[in-house]
Amino acid sequence: MILGAVPYKQGERAVEEYPSADRFGILFVCTGNQCRSPVAEVLARRLLDERFGSEHAVRFDVSSAGTQAVRGEPIDALTRAELVAVGLDDEASFPDSTPLSVDAISSADLVLTAERAHRGIVVQQAPTALGKTFCLREFARLMASVECDGLPGDPVALARAAVVAARNNRGLIPSVPPSEDDIADPRGLNQTAHHAAALAISSALAQILGVPSPVVAQGRRRWPQPIRRRTESPGDRGRLWGCGPPASWRVSLRWHSRSGISLSCEPGSWRSLGSVNRTSRQMWPMTR
Repeated sequence: MILGAVPYKQGERAVEEYPSADRFGILFVCTGNQCRSPVAEVLARRLLDERFGSEHAVRFDVSSAGTQAVRGEPIDALTRAELVAVGLDDEASFPDSTPLSVDAISSADLVLTAERAHRGIVVQQAPTALGKTFCLREFARLMASVECDGLPGDPVALARAAVVAARNNRGLIPSVPPSEDDIADPRGLNQTAHHAAALAISSALAQILGVPSPVVAQGRRRWPQPIRRRTESPGDRGRLWGCGPPASWRVSLRWHSRSGISLSCEPGSWRSLGSVNRTSRQMWPMTR
């Protein structure tokens, strides 16, 4: 189940008419609040607007903080480049770093972290936040197993129901290794690492809200290394998972006597990258 699967009705009320109980706070947490959590904050604002429209998107208070953040530091330049590349170039939307505080945790209705270690720090600072604190990828995974039947259609009521449903699903779905929940910190690394982090964040948010993510679309044109694949399932055809070309493309490697080796991608039905045939230089499917 994803939040985007539940229908809702557009209301007529003005923003200032919504009481605090009719609002929903989301707090994203990473280490320095300069790479991962700012990306999540900026992307969440855009995707909420795309999913629910501006009238209801303003009912969500989205913020971010860092467990080791120094107040007032700007967003990382390479992280900023990832947001600018997908049209999010409004400097006013780029938050300055903010240290994580108990008040910020307490005022949020949902806390989403980049790593399991951050989740532990949040709960250590505010033990009562255990039921509303998840890794971002963990929350997306938990929501995928929730049935949408009977959930409310109002966006804020739906968000509150989603937190309860995700909390109830803890322990009921198979556990995964930390690497499946953690989003690696790109701080101090190259642009590829920053793109991989932005891609992982946007993929999780898109799965939760059921809307296309601009960073995933950008990933189709920029394939950071290493290329990672998963087995294609119904509905995944042509979509990206992690890095690499879409699952429904064919990748060919050919030898030219004058120009050497060339790499081409064509639409097809091949499910994974494969090994190279030494005679024809054609890339064949490989069972994994």
